[in-house]
Amino acid sequence: MPFGRSIAVCSNDRLWEDGTLAEVVIEYLTRIRQSRGCGMEEAIVVVDADPDEGRDLCTVLERQHYRAAALDSLERLKEQLKKRDCRVILLDLDSFPVDSRFVRELLRDNSDLAIIALSSRTFHPELKEAMSTQISACLNKPLDEDELFYWLRSICAGEPRPKAAPVGKGE
Repeated sequence: MPFGRSIAVCSNDRLWEDGTLAEVVIEYLTRIRQSRGCGMEEAIVVVDADPDEGRDLCTVLERQHYRAAALDSLERLKEQLKKRDCRVILLDLDSFPVDSRFVRELLRDNSDLAIIALSSRTFHPELKEAMSTQISACLNKPLDEDELFYWLRSICAGEPRPKAAPVGKGE
């Protein structure tokens, strides 16, 4: 039986009475989690200069079964990316002076990485190029958790991030 049909089978009263409904649902949720691509060790890195805010966001992510790690500097981010795989970076733009060049260099060495920017500002002229080609989303602070999880599901399901613009020699 194809996997997609197992949910329709779940509504069968016999399965409910036999106690196997829970097993089917657990199997279904396990398959979704494994297929979304964000189940790897520390797949999401939260970069925030305020360690407490970074940990708080990691707690929110972990409640939704994402693995997350908090970092408090861009230097530590670069070190971390060399050591282990990361699928998504949640980057607090209010904490660090980030420009398009930084984003471009980060993605040059980590092409499968998706960046979700977080900011209380609505306009970032220093990131004009990166916002249009390299940053998957920019979410307003205070953070809307539903919006964040929408973007994470899209990224983890394999939705392609915007393609980075080619880097010229003089840039």
